[in-house]
Amino acid sequence: MEPVDDILIPSESDKTGPSRLRTKHVLRAFAGIVIIATIGYASMLYRQDAASTIANRNADLVGVIPGVLFGVVLWWYAGRKVGAVTRPLFRNATDADSEVRLDRHNLWWVAVSLVAGFIGLFSATVGATLLLRREALLTAYPFLREVHLAPWPIILMGSALILLAMLALALALRRRST
Repeated sequence: MEPVDDILIPSESDKTGPSRLRTKHVLRAFAGIVIIATIGYASMLYRQDAASTIANRNADLVGVIPGVLFGVVLWWYAGRKVGAVTRPLFRNATDADSEVRLDRHNLWWVAVSLVAGFIGLFSATVGATLLLRREALLTAYPFLREVHLAPWPIILMGSALILLAMLALALALRRRST
């Protein structure tokens, strides 16, 4: 039996050139810094606010979550190839193998999707706020005390608009036959 030397001796093809700092490495380092700094800030808030209530301390910690998520998404984005993240959204209908592209035929559906989605998310958020934190909303906007607002119709209307937005986006993504 022959000894296996190639495991211990590095091959010459591994070092094709001098190692250099690429954009991917810079973005990953920045993402790591963002994540570590955000977690450090959260721990500082948690220790500094020791005398406050548990609800306030938890609210501070929940407020830090978007920073951590931004770092995670940036870390993920840095590891992808440029071709994977620069694909256009809407397909050219004349070429079967082409990527999705925006044209005049599906522009209407995209506009309907954006408007319905925005209004639907806003309505659902206001309805959920009325349902869960009615007093906080009425304290912020005292003129709403004179208006009778039921939360469920607002939530249902917002949900219907969100479904309409998804349907319109699906129609915009549908390939036209020419």
